[in-house]
Amino acid sequence: MLRNYLKLMNKIMCFMMLCLYMTSCNKQVEIIYETSAKIYLINNSSVLIKSDDVLGYSIQPNDTVIHVESNKLDGDKPDINNYFLSFEKNNNFFRYNNDESKCEKGIYTVKNYENRKETSDLSFEFTFRFTDEKMAKAESCE
Repeated sequence: MLRNYLKLMNKIMCFMMLCLYMTSCNKQVEIIYETSAKIYLINNSSVLIKSDDVLGYSIQPNDTVIHVESNKLDGDKPDINNYFLSFEKNNNFFRYNNDESKCEKGIYTVKNYENRKETSDLSFEFTFRFTDEKMAKAESCE
C-alpha cells in the first residue's frame, strides 16, 4: 500500500513539475533598455527660443544648447528611427519668443531631427534646428 502511495506521489510531483515548466516557458521576460542621448538644439531662427521652466533653456539666435538625457525603455530595442524622446513624455515645450502662443511640436518626433546617429550601443546623438520657416508653421501651445 505504501509503495502504491509513493508511486502516486511521484507521478503527482512529476505532473506538477511538468506544469510548472510549461507555464514558465510561456512567460516573456521584459527587457529594459538603458539608453542615453545627446541632443543638439540649434537656434537658426531670428528670435529667442524658450523652453518650459522644467528645462529652463533660453536659446539665443545662432546659439546651441546640448540637452543630455538617459532613459530606461521597454518594448522594442531603440534605434535612431524609433528612439523615444523624453520631451514629449515630460510634456516639455519650446516656444518661439516673439509669439508666446506658438510652440515647436516637431521636436517630439525623432524623424524631424537631422544628424541622427548611434554613437555606441544604445547611445544616440540628434540635432534639431529651430528656423524661421519652422516658426511660421509652429502650432498653438494648447
